Amino acid sequence: MQERILHGMRPAAHHILSVFCDRWPVFVSLLENFDEVYAFCSLLLEFNYLQKHDSLLSEHLYGMCRAKLEKQTKKLHSLSQKDRNIALLIVVMVPYLKSKLDNICNRLKEESQQNPGNHQTQSFLDRAKKCYVAVYPVLHVAFEGSFFIFEWLYLLGKSPHFSPTLMIAGQVVRRLNADDLVLVGESDQGGGALERVADHMVRWGRAGLIVGVITFKLLEWWHRGVQSGELTNGQRELQIIPPPQPIAPSSHGIPLLRDKSLCPICHQQRRTPTIAPSGYVFCYSCITNYIREHNCCPVTLLPCKEENLRKIYVN
Repeated sequence: MQERILHGMRPAAHHILSVFCDRWPVFVSLLENFDEVYAFCSLLLEFNYLQKHDSLLSEHLYGMCRAKLEKQTKKLHSLSQKDRNIALLIVVMVPYLKSKLDNICNRLKEESQQNPGNHQTQSFLDRAKKCYVAVYPVLHVAFEGSFFIFEWLYLLGKSPHFSPTLMIAGQVVRRLNADDLVLVGESDQGGGALERVADHMVRWGRAGLIVGVITFKLLEWWHRGVQSGELTNGQRELQIIPPPQPIAPSSHGIPLLRDKSLCPICHQQRRTPTIAPSGYVFCYSCITNYIREHNCCPVTLLPCKEENLRKIYVN
Protein backbone atom coordinates (compact mmCIF):
# COMPACT_ATOMS: atom_id res chain seq x y z
CA MET A 1 0.00 0.00 0.00
CA GLN A 2 2.84 2.41 0.80
CA GLU A 3 4.15 1.90 -2.74
CA ARG A 4 0.79 3.03 -4.11
CA ILE A 5 1.01 6.20 -2.04
CA LEU A 6 4.43 6.96 -3.51
CA HIS A 7 3.09 6.44 -7.05
CA GLY A 8 0.05 8.62 -6.32
CA MET A 9 2.01 11.52 -4.83
CA ARG A 10 3.75 12.44 -8.07
CA PRO A 11 0.65 12.97 -10.29
CA ALA A 12 -1.10 14.72 -7.40
CA ALA A 13 1.80 17.17 -7.00
CA HIS A 14 1.87 17.72 -10.78
CA HIS A 15 -1.87 18.45 -10.83
CA ILE A 16 -1.61 20.91 -7.92
CA LEU A 17 1.30 22.72 -9.58
CA SER A 18 -0.63 22.85 -12.87
CA VAL A 19 -3.53 24.54 -11.09
CA PHE A 20 -1.14 27.07 -9.57
CA CYS A 21 0.34 27.77 -13.01
CA ASP A 22 -3.11 28.43 -14.46
CA ARG A 23 -3.77 30.90 -11.65
CA TRP A 24 -0.29 32.41 -11.38
CA PRO A 25 1.81 32.04 -14.57
CA VAL A 26 4.96 32.90 -12.59
CA PHE A 27 5.08 29.21 -11.54
CA VAL A 28 5.33 27.96 -15.14
CA SER A 29 9.10 27.60 -14.85
CA LEU A 30 8.57 25.21 -11.93
CA LEU A 31 6.16 23.14 -13.99
CA GLU A 32 8.62 22.96 -16.88
CA ASN A 33 11.23 21.56 -14.47
CA PHE A 34 8.77 19.47 -12.48
CA ASP A 35 11.05 16.41 -12.28
CA GLU A 36 13.82 18.40 -10.61
CA VAL A 37 11.43 20.27 -8.30
CA TYR A 38 9.69 17.07 -7.20
CA ALA A 39 13.01 15.28 -6.67
CA PHE A 40 14.30 18.15 -4.51
CA CYS A 41 11.13 18.27 -2.37
CA SER A 42 11.14 14.50 -2.05
CA LEU A 43 14.80 14.65 -1.00
CA LEU A 44 14.06 17.08 1.85
CA LEU A 45 10.94 15.23 3.01
CA GLU A 46 12.40 11.73 2.96
CA PHE A 47 15.64 12.95 4.54
CA ASN A 48 13.68 14.27 7.51
CA TYR A 49 11.78 11.00 8.00
CA LEU A 50 14.84 8.80 7.60
CA GLN A 51 16.77 10.85 10.13
CA LYS A 52 13.96 10.88 12.71
CA HIS A 53 12.10 7.61 12.14
CA ASP A 54 14.34 5.38 9.98
CA SER A 55 11.48 5.20 7.47
CA LEU A 56 10.05 6.93 4.45
CA LEU A 57 6.93 9.07 4.64
CA SER A 58 4.66 6.37 3.20
CA GLU A 59 6.16 3.73 5.50
CA HIS A 60 5.76 5.92 8.57
CA LEU A 61 2.05 6.42 7.81
CA TYR A 62 1.52 2.69 8.30
CA GLY A 63 3.60 2.46 11.49
CA MET A 64 6.59 0.83 9.82
CA CYS A 65 10.31 1.49 9.76
CA ARG A 66 13.41 0.20 8.01
CA ALA A 67 16.11 -2.07 9.40
CA LYS A 68 19.44 -3.38 8.10
CA LEU A 69 19.34 -7.09 7.25
CA GLU A 70 22.52 -9.03 7.90
CA LYS A 71 22.77 -11.62 5.13
CA GLN A 72 24.60 -14.35 7.03
CA THR A 73 22.82 -14.31 10.39
CA LYS A 74 19.50 -12.85 9.10
CA LYS A 75 19.48 -10.48 12.08
CA LEU A 76 18.02 -6.98 11.94
CA HIS A 77 20.01 -3.92 13.01
CA SER A 78 19.21 -0.23 13.21
CA LEU A 79 20.11 1.86 10.21
CA SER A 80 23.45 3.62 10.19
CA GLN A 81 23.95 7.00 8.57
CA LYS A 82 25.38 5.26 5.50
CA ASP A 83 22.26 3.07 5.25
CA ARG A 84 20.04 6.16 5.46
CA ASN A 85 22.02 7.86 2.70
CA ILE A 86 21.73 4.77 0.46
CA ALA A 87 17.97 4.54 1.04
CA LEU A 88 17.58 8.27 0.34
CA LEU A 89 19.63 8.06 -2.85
CA ILE A 90 17.61 5.12 -4.17
CA VAL A 91 14.15 6.46 -3.28
CA VAL A 92 14.89 9.84 -4.91
CA MET A 93 17.15 9.03 -7.85
CA VAL A 94 15.47 5.89 -9.19
CA PRO A 95 12.06 7.57 -9.86
CA TYR A 96 13.85 10.68 -11.18
CA LEU A 97 15.98 8.75 -13.67
CA LYS A 98 13.00 6.58 -14.68
CA SER A 99 10.92 9.69 -15.41
CA LYS A 100 13.73 11.20 -17.48
CA LEU A 101 14.15 8.00 -19.52
CA ASP A 102 10.37 7.88 -20.14
CA ASN A 103 10.38 11.48 -21.36
CA ILE A 104 13.33 10.84 -23.67
CA CYS A 105 11.63 7.80 -25.19
CA ASN A 106 8.35 9.66 -25.75
CA ARG A 107 10.18 12.63 -27.31
CA LEU A 108 12.15 10.39 -29.67
CA LYS A 109 8.96 8.60 -30.71
CA GLU A 110 7.31 11.91 -31.60
CA GLU A 111 10.38 13.02 -33.56
CA SER A 112 10.51 9.75 -35.51
CA GLN A 113 6.81 10.03 -36.40
CA GLN A 114 7.14 13.63 -37.55
CA ASN A 115 10.39 13.10 -39.47
CA PRO A 116 10.61 9.47 -40.69
CA GLY A 117 13.69 10.26 -42.82
CA ASN A 118 15.55 7.99 -45.20
CA HIS A 119 16.91 4.81 -43.62
CA GLN A 120 19.88 4.75 -46.00
CA THR A 121 21.09 8.24 -45.04
CA GLN A 122 20.69 7.92 -41.26
CA SER A 123 23.68 8.85 -39.12
CA PHE A 124 25.01 6.82 -36.20
CA LEU A 125 23.17 9.08 -33.73
CA ASP A 126 19.86 8.57 -35.55
CA ARG A 127 20.34 4.81 -35.49
CA ALA A 128 21.22 4.94 -31.79
CA LYS A 129 18.01 6.87 -31.10
CA LYS A 130 15.99 4.35 -33.11
CA CYS A 131 17.61 1.49 -31.20
CA TYR A 132 16.80 3.20 -27.87
CA VAL A 133 13.14 3.60 -28.84
CA ALA A 134 12.99 -0.09 -29.79
CA VAL A 135 14.81 -1.43 -26.71
CA TYR A 136 13.46 0.84 -23.97
CA PRO A 137 9.92 -0.66 -23.83
CA VAL A 138 11.52 -4.05 -23.08
CA LEU A 139 13.60 -2.50 -20.30
CA HIS A 140 10.51 -0.75 -18.96
CA VAL A 141 8.59 -4.03 -18.78
CA ALA A 142 11.55 -5.72 -17.09
CA PHE A 143 11.82 -2.90 -14.54
CA GLU A 144 8.13 -2.91 -13.64
CA GLY A 145 7.99 -6.70 -13.77
CA SER A 146 10.80 -7.00 -11.23
CA PHE A 147 8.63 -5.18 -8.65
CA PHE A 148 5.73 -7.53 -9.43
CA ILE A 149 7.94 -10.61 -8.99
CA PHE A 150 9.39 -9.36 -5.70
CA GLU A 151 5.92 -8.66 -4.34
CA TRP A 152 4.82 -12.21 -5.10
CA LEU A 153 8.00 -13.68 -3.58
CA TYR A 154 7.39 -11.56 -0.47
CA LEU A 155 3.77 -12.71 -0.18
CA LEU A 156 4.84 -16.35 -0.54
CA GLY A 157 7.53 -15.93 2.12
CA LYS A 158 10.37 -16.59 -0.31
CA SER A 159 12.03 -13.20 0.08
CA PRO A 160 12.31 -10.68 2.96
CA HIS A 161 12.27 -7.82 0.42
CA PHE A 162 9.07 -6.75 -1.35
CA SER A 163 10.92 -4.61 -3.92
CA PRO A 164 14.27 -4.82 -5.74
CA THR A 165 15.29 -1.42 -4.36
CA LEU A 166 15.12 -2.79 -0.82
CA MET A 167 17.26 -5.75 -1.84
CA ILE A 168 19.86 -3.42 -3.40
CA ALA A 169 19.94 -1.36 -0.20
CA GLY A 170 20.09 -4.53 1.95
CA GLN A 171 17.17 -3.33 4.04
CA VAL A 172 13.76 -4.62 5.10
CA VAL A 173 10.59 -2.94 6.34
CA ARG A 174 9.21 -4.02 9.72
CA ARG A 175 6.50 -2.97 12.15
CA LEU A 176 7.28 -0.48 14.90
CA ASN A 177 7.49 -2.08 18.32
CA ALA A 178 7.07 -0.56 21.79
CA ASP A 179 10.74 0.42 22.08
CA ASP A 180 10.58 2.25 18.77
CA LEU A 181 7.51 4.18 19.86
CA VAL A 182 9.25 5.25 23.08
CA LEU A 183 12.25 6.52 21.11
CA VAL A 184 9.96 8.39 18.74
CA GLY A 185 8.18 10.08 21.65
CA GLU A 186 11.47 11.11 23.24
CA SER A 187 12.75 12.55 19.96
CA ASP A 188 9.54 14.54 19.51
CA GLN A 189 9.83 16.04 22.99
CA GLY A 190 13.47 17.04 22.57
CA GLY A 191 14.97 19.78 20.45
CA GLY A 192 14.67 23.53 20.46
CA ALA A 193 11.85 25.80 19.40
CA LEU A 194 13.04 25.95 15.77
CA GLU A 195 13.17 22.17 15.52
CA ARG A 196 9.67 21.84 17.00
CA VAL A 197 8.36 24.38 14.48
CA ALA A 198 9.99 22.38 11.68
CA ASP A 199 8.38 19.18 13.00
CA HIS A 200 4.96 20.83 13.03
CA MET A 201 5.48 22.08 9.47
CA VAL A 202 6.40 18.56 8.35
CA ARG A 203 3.31 17.10 10.04
CA TRP A 204 1.03 19.68 8.46
CA GLY A 205 2.74 19.12 5.13
CA ARG A 206 2.21 15.38 5.47
CA ALA A 207 -1.48 15.86 6.21
CA GLY A 208 -1.84 18.30 3.31
CA LEU A 209 -0.09 15.88 0.99
CA ILE A 210 -2.45 13.05 1.93
CA VAL A 211 -5.46 15.30 1.42
CA GLY A 212 -4.02 16.38 -1.94
CA VAL A 213 -3.62 12.78 -3.10
CA ILE A 214 -7.18 11.89 -2.07
CA THR A 215 -8.55 15.06 -3.70
CA PHE A 216 -6.65 14.31 -6.89
CA LYS A 217 -8.10 10.80 -7.07
CA LEU A 218 -11.63 12.12 -6.47
CA LEU A 219 -11.23 14.78 -9.17
CA GLU A 220 -9.83 12.17 -11.57
CA TRP A 221 -12.84 9.93 -10.93
CA TRP A 222 -15.26 12.85 -11.32
CA HIS A 223 -13.77 14.09 -14.61
CA ARG A 224 -13.72 10.55 -15.96
CA GLY A 225 -17.45 10.20 -15.23
CA VAL A 226 -18.25 13.57 -16.80
CA GLN A 227 -16.25 12.84 -19.95
CA SER A 228 -18.03 9.50 -20.42
CA GLY A 229 -21.41 11.26 -20.28
CA GLU A 230 -22.39 9.94 -16.84
CA LEU A 231 -23.92 13.13 -15.38
CA THR A 232 -26.21 13.61 -12.42
CA ASN A 233 -30.02 13.69 -12.56
CA GLY A 234 -30.04 11.26 -15.47
CA GLN A 235 -28.78 13.91 -17.90
CA ARG A 236 -26.40 13.02 -20.68
CA GLU A 237 -24.50 15.37 -22.90
CA LEU A 238 -23.37 13.49 -25.97
CA GLN A 239 -20.94 15.27 -28.21
CA ILE A 240 -21.70 14.78 -31.89
CA ILE A 241 -18.46 13.99 -33.68
CA PRO A 242 -18.37 15.57 -37.16
CA PRO A 243 -17.59 13.27 -40.10
CA PRO A 244 -13.98 13.28 -41.28
CA GLN A 245 -12.98 15.38 -44.27
CA PRO A 246 -12.70 13.42 -47.53
CA ILE A 247 -9.19 12.63 -48.72
CA ALA A 248 -8.21 14.80 -51.68
CA PRO A 249 -7.55 12.93 -54.96
CA SER A 250 -3.96 12.77 -56.18
CA SER A 251 -3.03 14.73 -59.31
CA HIS A 252 -1.40 11.56 -60.67
CA GLY A 253 -4.36 9.31 -59.83
CA ILE A 254 -7.45 8.34 -61.79
CA PRO A 255 -9.75 11.38 -62.18
CA LEU A 256 -13.20 11.27 -60.61
CA LEU A 257 -16.35 11.32 -62.73
CA ARG A 258 -19.19 13.81 -62.36
CA ASP A 259 -21.68 10.96 -62.03
CA LYS A 260 -20.97 9.57 -58.58
CA SER A 261 -22.79 6.32 -59.39
CA LEU A 262 -20.16 5.32 -61.97
CA CYS A 263 -16.98 3.42 -61.19
CA PRO A 264 -13.92 5.67 -61.67
CA ILE A 265 -11.98 2.76 -63.17
CA CYS A 266 -14.37 1.24 -65.76
CA HIS A 267 -16.72 4.27 -66.14
CA GLN A 268 -19.72 1.93 -65.82
CA GLN A 269 -22.44 1.50 -63.22
CA ARG A 270 -20.79 -0.01 -60.16
CA ARG A 271 -21.26 -3.76 -59.79
CA THR A 272 -20.95 -5.01 -56.21
CA PRO A 273 -19.93 -1.59 -54.81
CA THR A 274 -16.76 -1.81 -52.75
CA ILE A 275 -15.22 0.96 -50.67
CA ALA A 276 -11.49 1.48 -50.20
CA PRO A 277 -9.93 2.89 -47.00
CA SER A 278 -9.64 6.24 -48.79
CA GLY A 279 -13.47 6.47 -48.86
CA TYR A 280 -13.97 6.10 -52.62
CA VAL A 281 -16.25 3.40 -54.06
CA PHE A 282 -15.51 1.14 -57.06
CA CYS A 283 -16.65 -2.09 -58.64
CA TYR A 284 -15.39 -5.02 -56.63
CA SER A 285 -13.61 -6.64 -59.58
CA CYS A 286 -12.12 -3.34 -60.78
CA ILE A 287 -10.63 -2.27 -57.45
CA THR A 288 -9.45 -5.79 -56.60
CA ASN A 289 -7.53 -6.17 -59.86
CA TYR A 290 -6.07 -2.68 -59.54
CA ILE A 291 -4.85 -3.19 -55.98
CA ARG A 292 -3.33 -6.57 -56.79
CA GLU A 293 -1.22 -4.85 -59.44
CA HIS A 294 -0.46 -1.45 -57.86
CA ASN A 295 -1.04 -1.91 -54.05
CA CYS A 296 -2.61 1.53 -53.75
CA CYS A 297 -5.88 3.41 -54.15
CA PRO A 298 -6.36 4.45 -57.79
CA VAL A 299 -7.71 7.90 -56.83
CA THR A 300 -5.52 9.00 -53.91
CA LEU A 301 -2.54 6.65 -54.52
CA LEU A 302 -2.50 5.87 -50.80
CA PRO A 303 -1.23 2.38 -49.84
CA CYS A 304 -4.05 -0.16 -49.82
CA LYS A 305 -4.33 -3.93 -49.53
CA GLU A 306 -7.04 -6.28 -50.66
CA GLU A 307 -8.01 -7.17 -47.09
CA ASN A 308 -8.76 -3.48 -46.44
CA LEU A 309 -11.63 -3.44 -48.96
CA ARG A 310 -15.22 -3.56 -47.75
CA LYS A 311 -18.25 -4.44 -49.84
CA ILE A 312 -21.31 -2.20 -49.59
CA TYR A 313 -24.64 -4.02 -49.58
CA VAL A 314 -27.52 -1.91 -50.86
CA ASN A 315 -31.16 -3.08 -50.72
